[in-house]
Amino acid sequence: MPGKAFVVRFPSGDFEYDLTATGRDVPAVGDTMSRRGVLWLVTQITQELVEVVHVERLDPKDAK
Repeated sequence: MPGKAFVVRFPSGDFEYDLTATGRDVPAVGDTMSRRGVLWLVTQITQELVEVVHVERLDPKDAK
């Protein structure tokens, strides 16, 4: 099963493309992810040409 492409959109307007590992899902709202050495909270997912994962910076003390 091939991976699935998605975009991570940061609050600044920056974005990056990502590809899930085989058999893994795109992150869901409420999930946390580490990007660029920072912890991010997934706040919204929209469907454009690919799924777009919107994130907000998360204070590490607030992480689950």
